[in-house]
Amino acid sequence: MNRPAIARVQRRALVVALVGALAALVAPAAHAAPDRAVGSFETYKPALFAGSAPWGIAAGPDGAMWITELQGNGIGRIAMDGRVAQFAIPTPGANPFDIAAGPDGAMWFTEWGGGNIGRVTMAGKVTEYPVPTAGAGPWGIALGPDGAMWFTEWNGNAIGRITMDGTVTEYPVLTPSAIPHDIATGPDGAMWFTESQGNKIGRITMDGTVTEFALPKPGSQPDGIAAGPDGAMWFTEWNGNAVARIDMDGTITEYRVPTAEAGPYLIAAGPDGAMWFSEFQGEKIGRITMKGEVTEYTTPSNAAVPAGIAVGTDGTMWFAEQGTSWISKVGTGKGRLVSSSITGNSAVGSRLTCASANASPWIVGSTARVWLRNGVPIPGATNRRYTLTVDDSRSLITCQSTVTFTPSFTQLGAKAMPIKVVRAR
Repeated sequence: MNRPAIARVQRRALVVALVGALAALVAPAAHAAPDRAVGSFETYKPALFAGSAPWGIAAGPDGAMWITELQGNGIGRIAMDGRVAQFAIPTPGANPFDIAAGPDGAMWFTEWGGGNIGRVTMAGKVTEYPVPTAGAGPWGIALGPDGAMWFTEWNGNAIGRITMDGTVTEYPVLTPSAIPHDIATGPDGAMWFTESQGNKIGRITMDGTVTEFALPKPGSQPDGIAAGPDGAMWFTEWNGNAVARIDMDGTITEYRVPTAEAGPYLIAAGPDGAMWFSEFQGEKIGRITMKGEVTEYTTPSNAAVPAGIAVGTDGTMWFAEQGTSWISKVGTGKGRLVSSSITGNSAVGSRLTCASANASPWIVGSTARVWLRNGVPIPGATNRRYTLTVDDSRSLITCQSTVTFTPSFTQLGAKAMPIKVVRAR
């Protein structure tokens, strides 16, 4: 295993039930989220995550945020109301870094130390798939337009692709020792990635063809990357102390971060039309508009060391505090982005409909649904409509809607307020 790389990592190192026997009902979306003021923070300090050094973070299809625990060797989950859960990774010393929602209703993550790609279901079941190259150091991961997960290999100097059955294909990066870092889907149907040591932005097509674009300034060290609302890719420059933009033709524009040596790290698109990024050394969360105007918000923690950042269903930007092992969020001025509701009759034999609403600025590519009985998915119940059976009698029934946006493949989920089923008379 690459020891210098390890050193570098360490441095950066009863719900209200609506009952109506035969009356028509509408179950509204649960947990309505008010707009949170831009730059206002809220921090969760779960004892369960203590010392875990959370790093990556992403929204799951269940409406919660999922987190990698670099030192806790697990995957964490935090709901919009702050409730948490934790799931252990079987491989000791796995060092999970990045995490992303897959097309199969599960979360996929990288194991830098374990050399695996992991998959965790909403129930917390973890499956691991080994990367063929020993010591590859998988790091960033993202869902591709081909329905597979694409990931970077920090030490393997390659881009990997894993299908839902666990088949892995690896494609070498052109520049030697480039240290491929983060990866994201572009609006052109390709995957874009950063080369931290190669000082380039890479692009790989679905057939594995790699193209590289050199940064204007040597040693800028590009790290995080994400698609912007302007049809370009936005990325951070750790050493360059900047946030930059690259067009699909490779044209790069750089914007300086006001705080010196801020260590701009990971980046994500916000629901307000701007990009949000973490300042690993600056102890701030930054926001940059499409015109390049940067605003910084100081984190409440004295030693947050913010790492991963991602949008949540509630319209805020959630981020992992690697230094404190806390999870925080910052307001964007927006409220709940996706909601779910149920219409129909609560008696056995009645037909229910699961509706979803999108309040985000993004285009909905697809919507997946699952019906749950007392919080557990009902086998085969994945359609928009569901007919109540005798098995549902006296149970709480709800539906979960998961919206996948295009072209970013960001997923946001929401559950409807559950209804109490009664027997038909």
